Amino acid sequence: GGGAAPTSWTQDVGTGSSAPVASIYGSVDGAVAYAFTATAARPMIGQSPTLAANTTYAYSARVEAVSGVNFDDVISVTGLPAGAAYVQRYINGVAVAAFAAIAVGDLLCIVIGGTYLSGTGRFRLGVGCNGNVTGSVTMSRPQLEAAPAPSSYIPTTTVAVTRGADLLTRALTGPEGTALSTQGTMVVEFSNTQSDASGTVYAAASVTSSISLEHAIYRYITSNGSRTL
Repeated sequence: GGGAAPTSWTQDVGTGSSAPVASIYGSVDGAVAYAFTATAARPMIGQSPTLAANTTYAYSARVEAVSGVNFDDVISVTGLPAGAAYVQRYINGVAVAAFAAIAVGDLLCIVIGGTYLSGTGRFRLGVGCNGNVTGSVTMSRPQLEAAPAPSSYIPTTTVAVTRGADLLTRALTGPEGTALSTQGTMVVEFSNTQSDASGTVYAAASVTSSISLEHAIYRYITSNGSRTL
């Protein structure tokens, strides 16, 4: 029972079924989705990576299909070292309570942290992470990283992989390519995965800002009208 598991993952209980399926996002980054189906069962898979002492981690995965299950049914972390614990659950960067409803396309994330010695934890994915359940889910792009929030997907196989930080830059100009005035206001819309709705502008200029969860207004002053966001 339990079905298939990706390389370096194992079945935790071995009931219900799981199988690789085509990702709705295609094969970009080599991503493969797994479909889990249960009738009063627990077809979930897991890994037990080593956690560095006193480190905050973000464990995330993407929902590609779902029926009859909630957040805690499909993703969980157990067996953490003493002193480590859940900090918060997030869906698409918004803090949620336990057993929150989930939908296709949602990015689920569990942030763990605390004061603890190095050790392992069991990071689970599938159906039945909180006990026997009837329902189904297809998940893809599971990722664990030492950070307070998930970054974009990093393809891996059996070992950890690093890459450059996510960074978007754009030179800002006025109408038809003209320079911006030396003082003004620009509006930025963004999706924020942090709990405190913080944001940063990288530029060699004095900046003040008013920031909400997905909307920021930056007031800038420069010597020559040049701005880089």
